[in-house]
Amino acid sequence: LWFWAPWCTVCRGEADDVVAAAGAVEGEVEVIGVAGRGEVPAMEDFVSDSGTGGLTDVVDDDGSIWSSYEVFAQPAYAFIDDSGTVEVFVGALGEDALVERMNALAEA
Repeated sequence: LWFWAPWCTVCRGEADDVVAAAGAVEGEVEVIGVAGRGEVPAMEDFVSDSGTGGLTDVVDDDGSIWSSYEVFAQPAYAFIDDSGTVEVFVGALGEDALVERMNALAEA
């Protein structure tokens, strides 16, 4: 899961890396964006402007998904393996680190 907010400049800067990483692991790992902390039209604009429209995104308008993963800032990632084990990372990772983490999930 990729947690982002529509007004977050770091999230916007990380969008290309997330899209590239998702493409690198396509068919092995699913990347889902979890949009929060903003209005839906702004979230839609972010997806349109950032080129992340090929990813699945969900709107967490009440913050329940963010809370359930104890995410308190953005960008953040929740890496979930097939057994349901979750590892949350708060901050930017970049394409190489994302691909590395996603490949580890695919191999688990």
